[in-house]
Amino acid sequence: MLRNIVASCSRPSLIVRSLSSEAKTVETVSEAPATQTLLRVDWMMQKLTPLVLKSNIRNFIDICKDDVQLEDRLFKYNLTSRAALMSHIAKIRMYYRYLSPFNKVEWIGSCVYENEDVIVVLWRLSTLESSFMSYFPSFLTKKEQKMIVKEGALDIHINKDGEVLRIVNRPVGF
Repeated sequence: MLRNIVASCSRPSLIVRSLSSEAKTVETVSEAPATQTLLRVDWMMQKLTPLVLKSNIRNFIDICKDDVQLEDRLFKYNLTSRAALMSHIAKIRMYYRYLSPFNKVEWIGSCVYENEDVIVVLWRLSTLESSFMSYFPSFLTKKEQKMIVKEGALDIHINKDGEVLRIVNRPVGF
């Protein structure tokens, strides 16, 4: 069954096409959050993404539902509560803090889709490859510092009240 959303109507309607030649129109109630709500969460993510390893992200945790789901495809985690999400973020912070003396998270950009419930945030994590020699200045060791770069996309699904329902952390690419 092929379903197409008709964008030309002021009220969203759904056209259902089956193998027969007739098409039925069914009125639907939009469950997508308002564009203003999506932009507010996007603005928050733009400010919080660079601070995720260093600062308090309580503002984001506060808008998450108690049963928020996290599917982390980069680090192979699946979590289903706000407490587990906070614990996971604390573990990631600790891991990268002890992995390297330099960690930098950058907000690359984001995509906000109108009449959808998702915001896609593109991010980049740059980490200095750590070894005993990396703590010494490069003019003494004659070695160039190597950066490890990971890029990802964070799909944030939001309900119409502005609460985060589901987060998918996935790698960028094919």
